[in-house]
Amino acid sequence: MIGWAGPLGYTCAAVLAVLFAWASVGKLSARRATVARLSDGRVHLPGLVTAVVPVVELLLAVLLVARPADGGAAALVALALFHLVLAWDLGARAGCAWFGSARPQPVSGLSVARTFGLGVLAVGALGAGPGARMPQLADIVLVTTTVVVGIVLLTVGDVRRRVAAAEGVR
Repeated sequence: MIGWAGPLGYTCAAVLAVLFAWASVGKLSARRATVARLSDGRVHLPGLVTAVVPVVELLLAVLLVARPADGGAAALVALALFHLVLAWDLGARAGCAWFGSARPQPVSGLSVARTFGLGVLAVGALGAGPGARMPQLADIVLVTTTVVVGIVLLTVGDVRRRVAAAEGVR
């Protein structure tokens, strides 16, 4: 293993674990609203989906902490499937309460970019092989700064999309 990959991968896994746990709690706390949002006919068995998905997200969070590289691989598969669903649903009016967000947003290219960013974290987690040492401050700063920059860029894109939509309504 490359010297930097272990702790950096561990940090990516930890950040991704927090995001999966956050998403799960968000779905569990707003289960009725999630079922209602998915009951537009596009999702079969919305009640079952809203029961299973948060459990899978929590299991991924636990796996990412317990066995970061294995959790990274499992998260990558889950995110790839979610990415396909988003791409298929691009432009859907029902919206997506992406990873525990407070209100659903229309599925857009930004949704796909967010999922891609999480996939990058999952790939990073693959570097946390057996015996990976705990991350140093530099690892934590690098990963969290990258995540924050990504969030800022996605937020700017979202604000621009909302402004354009509002101007188009007038």
